[in-house]
Amino acid sequence: MQKMEINIKLDPVTDGAVIKETHVERTDKGALVIATNGRSRIVYEDEALEIIEKMDKCGRGAFLRNTPYFILFNGSKVIRAGEGRYFIGSVIIFKYDGKGNPGLISVDEMDRAAAEFESRLVTLIYDGQEFSAYEID
Repeated sequence: MQKMEINIKLDPVTDGAVIKETHVERTDKGALVIATNGRSRIVYEDEALEIIEKMDKCGRGAFLRNTPYFILFNGSKVIRAGEGRYFIGSVIIFKYDGKGNPGLISVDEMDRAAAEFESRLVTLIYDGQEFSAYEID
């Protein structure tokens, strides 16, 4: 698909490039994707919305303690160990906007959101293998 077309008809008012498709994203806000193994990355609005859409049927959510941060994760990846429930995998972290909607997080807040998530990680052992898991309230 052609993203730009150049039209020149010797008309100074209309001649020039015609942008057919633009994709502009803000990079000062996004959502944090972080895994129970400690790896993370920032996603911006379009990808964050795509993740929400893909998790329509399997997604579960929870607040990170008493913070404005909200995690969305695949509910089918929750395991039970003893009396607890734990999630293993990646979550996406948003900031609650106060109106019932997930909002984007400023880049400056990403470290705080990551620290809040990591503070809920525990170590589990299965068949001699240790791994980190997020403890679900």
